[in-house]
Amino acid sequence: MRLRFSVAWAALGCVGVAIVTLPSASLSLAMDSARECFGRAELGADIDCARVAEPWLALPRRAGWTRREAELVTEEAAARMAVVRYVAAAVVTLDRAEMARRFGEVLEAAALLERGTGQLRLDILGRSMPSPDAAELAYAVGDRRSLVDHGFDWTQHYSEKNAIRAALIDGEPGRALRLAEHYRGRPNTDERVLVGALSCIAGHYESALATVREVELSRASKRHANFARNFGTARLVVEVCSKLSCQAAPEAPEERDAGVLDHSETLLAMRARQPGAVPGCPTTSTAAPRLGLGKAHGVGEAHGVGEAHGLGEAHGLGEARYAHLLARLSGTGPVRHRTALLALIADRIDDAPRLAALARPRAGEPSLAEHLPWTLAAWTGADARTPFVPAKDYARAAAHVASLAANAIGQSTGSAIGQSTGSAIGQFDAVAGELRQLSGAFWLEAARSHAMAYEPEDGKRALELGLSLLAPPPDRAQLMRASLATVLGDRTGGLAALKPAEITPFRARGELRLVRAWLLLPDRAAAARELDAALADAPDDADLSARVGWLRLAITGHEVAADEASFGVASARNSSAALGELTRSRGSEPPFDGRMALDSLDSWRAWLAAAPGSPGGLRLEILRARGTAPHGEELPAVWLLGARFAGGFESDARASATSAEERWLDALTAFDADRLPTLRYVWSRHDLAHSRGNAASAAIWLARFRSLAKLREHPTHGELWRSIDSG
Repeated sequence: MRLRFSVAWAALGCVGVAIVTLPSASLSLAMDSARECFGRAELGADIDCARVAEPWLALPRRAGWTRREAELVTEEAAARMAVVRYVAAAVVTLDRAEMARRFGEVLEAAALLERGTGQLRLDILGRSMPSPDAAELAYAVGDRRSLVDHGFDWTQHYSEKNAIRAALIDGEPGRALRLAEHYRGRPNTDERVLVGALSCIAGHYESALATVREVELSRASKRHANFARNFGTARLVVEVCSKLSCQAAPEAPEERDAGVLDHSETLLAMRARQPGAVPGCPTTSTAAPRLGLGKAHGVGEAHGVGEAHGLGEAHGLGEARYAHLLARLSGTGPVRHRTALLALIADRIDDAPRLAALARPRAGEPSLAEHLPWTLAAWTGADARTPFVPAKDYARAAAHVASLAANAIGQSTGSAIGQSTGSAIGQFDAVAGELRQLSGAFWLEAARSHAMAYEPEDGKRALELGLSLLAPPPDRAQLMRASLATVLGDRTGGLAALKPAEITPFRARGELRLVRAWLLLPDRAAAARELDAALADAPDDADLSARVGWLRLAITGHEVAADEASFGVASARNSSAALGELTRSRGSEPPFDGRMALDSLDSWRAWLAAAPGSPGGLRLEILRARGTAPHGEELPAVWLLGARFAGGFESDARASATSAEERWLDALTAFDADRLPTLRYVWSRHDLAHSRGNAASAAIWLARFRSLAKLREHPTHGELWRSIDSG
């Protein structure tokens, strides 16, 4: 009897232990199976990990002591699966329709988490990750369509700015404006300046002024913790929008112990340049806004008393503003954008020696030639702080300066006839030479502006005038001609303009060959021969070698990568470290470092030679490893490498911007799209499509580029575009 009683108690004990331990054991099995499953799914396996874990979660959900953990596992499994499926659609299958459906699942999973346990991080079933943020996920994989389509749902300022930028990149300024109008009143001040600039371009002057004026006053008067925000960009939008609305701008706030009025040269140029393109404004005089640049800029506390709309005497430049610019340029300190500021007053100065003196760079300034944009990278680069001068103003200044140069030559000839001293003749000759150079620089700036606005004949005429007057080194003249022809869509003309054999400096010859290689694509064999010649021209130049090497690897691919011995690369493999070299994370663009780029190149050559896996798996690995990469001008070569190597497809000349290839490039370049100026990014995508032989896609990107470029060069909207593309 006692034995039976003991056995019964033992049985009851076993049942009790089982009741207590089975739910926990089942929960552990669910977690282990889910972790293993997600490990495979994140490598590209098509498997539903939420269903794998589900059978093991039934018992833990019923037990009070494991119910909470089971809920956390269930929600995390669903959320992780939604993210994995969305990323797979965006990167592995490259299916846009599937991607849109999976994006909806991410939204649902995020809502379920918020209504359920509310966990902010997912770290039970795999690598720690934040709870799904649909907008950030769309940004990370370059899903501009979802960013824009769901734009009215975003509440974070960075997601809202990403949505606006996505609409602009996709050539939909109307949608960008509608999003901006929806975001008006948001607390982030950078976003409000962006919204105000867009609204002003669209003609919504009153709302734009109210939005940006509040930012300006707040930044001028308030410090935030231990930092302050400058208000020059906000001031620029306020004054331009006031001018467009035919009213005097409100007075600039005083500089206190908070933000300061930066962007001084941009503001000087905006206030001084001719605004005759503004339609419908009255011509009666009203008080002009205070210049408010302060003594910090070395020109005193000048106040403008000219015309509110710049409709003063000569070319709309009031005497006070003329004097202010003249004082700034006459000083001994450096002026960052001397050429642009001088173009605004050059036609009012008839004293040739004085004008030549104003054009001479001071200590710490770049030379006249260094100011000029010789390459397409410079044409499409960041210019938020560059004073905007329309092509017509550059052309007017160039013609006047050329006339003064001709007069100075005439005076030199007359002096020679009159037996003047040699020093006087030499002085006239020197001044004439300096003015010819200045006029040439003005014409080249006008040519760039005309070309960007797609005004071919004006651009070509201004270019040839500028080159004849400036007489730059032959390699720079060739680069300028090639840049203009390429922007105008004439790559054959760009190739014809580049003649490396005529160039003596080997470094310059190598640069020209590198540009030729890009223009020769999609003819890979011809481009590769050009790159071989470039390396032969400058074998010891690290910067050029890195840029040439990345493009050569991109266009020759596996054939080059497989021959390790030719590169002297060690046999060790470290794919995660090498992949980290492919793309950069978010942030500002760092300076180019040729040695670092060469190290990255060696890592990639080694990795490519032994990289396993399907194209989809490779794309996932590349996407996860985005960290650092070569800087500056070879980013397109890095992108081209990513497209070729991890593409698994050949370009089709008829493929559109919705092709699988373009979808992968959207993801590959997503972080760089945020880091680069919009215009440069759009041009790079056009260049990439052309380089791969995708003519239809190249045409779409070129149309988007021209639309944005016209906006940047617009006589009344140029400053506003700089405000939009500066953040």
